[in-house]
Amino acid sequence: MPTESGESGGGSIGLGFAIPVDLAKTISDEIIATGRARHAYFGLQTVPVPPAAAAQAGVPEGLFVRAVLTGGPAAQAGLRAEDIITKINGQAATSNVQLQELTLTKKPGDKVPVEYWRSGHTATTTVTLGTQPYPLGTHHPSLLSRHRLSWIAAAPRRAIAIHDVAP
Repeated sequence: MPTESGESGGGSIGLGFAIPVDLAKTISDEIIATGRARHAYFGLQTVPVPPAAAAQAGVPEGLFVRAVLTGGPAAQAGLRAEDIITKINGQAATSNVQLQELTLTKKPGDKVPVEYWRSGHTATTTVTLGTQPYPLGTHHPSLLSRHRLSWIAAAPRRAIAIHDVAP
């Protein structure tokens, strides 16, 4: 950080982030009580369907389900790859951020109503959120094989995937 004379004085370089205090308190209370923080998860991968693409393809706007983890919460609720989620928890599904926010604000075992479209028909189901089984920096075998990845890590709003590359 510059001093009054304009010289570098060390310290902050102007970058920062904030965690909402309610979320931080919930997580810290859980760590104090149990020794670890459990995170909820849906067990699926989605890609937003933009309005123009939805209109062109004749499908609803929402979140296109790319993959569903075998035996995960979404699979147990009956969701499948190629479904389009149109509503999550009563709100229009428009962004992956909605799923991320739910996994941060809900607990494993909480129920989330989901409306989806499959082959021209709308249906509803309830996903009972599971406990994230794979900590950050590990992998889930079905995702790796389906997408030919050797390693994957995910966190809210970012992910790292390493592809095997032939020389």
